[in-house]
Parts: sequence; C-alpha cells; structure tokens
Amino acid sequence: MITKSHKVFRTFKTQQGWTFWSMLFVMSVILFVAYVGMQLVPLYSANNNVKNAMNLAVDNTDLRSVNRSQIIKAMQAQLYLDGSHQLLNYKTDLKVRRSPKKFVVETHYNREIPLFYNLTLRADFANTVERDFTGR
Repeated sequence: MITKSHKVFRTFKTQQGWTFWSMLFVMSVILFVAYVGMQLVPLYSANNNVKNAMNLAVDNTDLRSVNRSQIIKAMQAQLYLDGSHQLLNYKTDLKVRRSPKKFVVETHYNREIPLFYNLTLRADFANTVERDFTGR
C-alpha cells in the first residue's frame, strides 16, 4: 500500500540536479565576486607597499633628528621600486608627528575604482607607524 507521503517522497527523490536558471544565477554571483576581487587585490597590494615604505622609512632613519622631507624621500624611493610612487599625495595624505616619547607617521587616503557603468567602489586606507624614542 502506497500512501500519499510515499508518493511525495518519491517525487522529491527523482528531482535531482540543478536547473539551468539556478546554475546561471550561481555562476553570475561567483563571476561578480571574482570580478570585484580582481579589482580589489591590486588596491590592497598597493596599500601593503605603502605600509612597507612607511616602516622602512622610519626604521632606517635616526628618529631624533629626522624631518618630514627625509621621511618623504625615503618613502618615495621605496614606493618607486614597488611601482606605487604615484599613490600618495604627500602634502595632504602624510602626517608626521613627534611627541616627547613617540615618533608617529600616518597616512590617510582613499581610492576609487570604477566597476561598470556608474558603479564605483571606494576604499579608504589609514596606516600608522609608531616608534618609541627609547626602545625603538
């Protein structure tokens, strides 16, 4: 004797696989995420270059006598080697502060990437490098 619940279970069991539209939807979502990821990877790689340049500029100088222009020259040299030398506007994006115990270099900048049509992706970056005068 076959009950109604057995018939329903049997129909669910025979419906296996994806439909064309479900596969098309999943593939379009995967492609969109991959496209956005391919646009973001160079942006974050360039930000990593900026962080490395900041660390090298601070580590390779005497913090008690260094001035802002020496930090900028050291960062420009490193960023030129990395291919990211036009990334920062040093007048507005770079701040150098000195307190009695710390030396701080900060960058605040943003980048906009056009994705398609009028859709733009904006990324804001804020990097800080701090060093103590006493312990380095």
